[in-house]
Amino acid sequence: MLRRKILKLVCPLACTACLAAGYAAAGIWTALPVVFLALSAWLLAALGRSGSFSWAALILSAGLAAGGLFASVSFPLMMLAATLALAGWDIVLFTNAPVPDPPDGSTRLLSERHYRSLITALGLGLPAALIGPSIRIQIPFGWMILLGIFALLSLEGVWRRLKG
Repeated sequence: MLRRKILKLVCPLACTACLAAGYAAAGIWTALPVVFLALSAWLLAALGRSGSFSWAALILSAGLAAGGLFASVSFPLMMLAATLALAGWDIVLFTNAPVPDPPDGSTRLLSERHYRSLITALGLGLPAALIGPSIRIQIPFGWMILLGIFALLSLEGVWRRLKG
C-alpha cells in the first residue's frame, strides 16, 4: 500500500521538476507559477478521490510541455515531462479507483500487470519520441494522398464494425 502511494507521487513530482528545470534553464521565469499550479493540481489529485484534479493536472502539464516546445525550451525535458504527466495521470487514476480487495489477491495481480504494461509503454514510447525528430522521411505527395485515403477507409471500416 505504501509503495502505491509513493509511486503515484513519483511521476507527477518528476514531471513538474522537468517542467521547472526546462523553463528555468531557458530563462522563462513567468511560466514557473503555472508549473507550481500544475504541481498543486497533481498533489490534490494524488490526495483526493476526484478525477477532475488529475485531468486538470494532466492538461496543465501537457500544455506546459507543448508551450515549452513552442518557446524553444529543451526538447528532451519537455518530452520527458509530457511522458511523465501521462504516466502520472494513469497511476493516479488507477490507484484512486475504488476497487474491493477480494480474498484471492487478484487485485495485486491486476496492479502488477498494469504497472508492467505501463513501464513497457514508457520504455518503448519515450525513446521513440526522443529519436523521432532526428529521423527524416520524405514521401512524395501522391503516396501521401494514397496513405490518407487508406487511413480514411480503415477508419470507416472500424466505424462500420462498431455500429454493428
